[in-house]
Amino acid sequence: MRGRFLNQATLDAMWTAPVTSSGERLPYAYGWFVKEYHGHRVIYHYGYYPNAYSAVAMIVPERELVFVALANGGGLNAGNGIGPIEGHVMACAVLIEFVDAAVPCAETAAANAARWRSQFAPPRNEMASDLTMLSQYAGRYRRPNGEAAKVFVDQGRLWWQTVAGPWAMTQEAPDRFLMKADNRTLVFVRDESGRVMRLDITWPDDPNTYSLPRM
Repeated sequence: MRGRFLNQATLDAMWTAPVTSSGERLPYAYGWFVKEYHGHRVIYHYGYYPNAYSAVAMIVPERELVFVALANGGGLNAGNGIGPIEGHVMACAVLIEFVDAAVPCAETAAANAARWRSQFAPPRNEMASDLTMLSQYAGRYRRPNGEAAKVFVDQGRLWWQTVAGPWAMTQEAPDRFLMKADNRTLVFVRDESGRVMRLDITWPDDPNTYSLPRM
């Protein structure tokens, strides 16, 4: 914004929304959404992957204000999706506190968040794990693509490890765990001798069960 990286002409071009042949101004410029909101120029963008991570960035040049929020979960955008920035609860709060206390975004943002919360089922059960039992689940399991996934014990809990990183597992019932990062359910299946022989995985919006045999 102060011309030390991009000069003002470049910023002006980057943050100017195109206009159609009919004279309609489009909301998306060069990599950013741009709009005039109650007399204030607001530039913003979202990042989102369901049940995994989310982000929002907002710039108000007149105040040299930059707001960025990042989350290891999909809830940061709380019902606003990629809608207008004033409908985002946190962005609205920043606009009111640091830009203009009179902007009328609070009611819309609160309604978005309330609608988002109403879509969720009640919290799932959680139980304390018996640390002496967790080691029986540890091992390597073959994923459908042939690659191995590792289940291991660390810091008193069970973890799922792939190339994407380690993910904590929360126990819901004997042999049943929840991965809160993406709401998948992991059920360890035993053979007749009681030894864990495979891992069955399901996701909330997928009717399939994916069975991973122990390697």
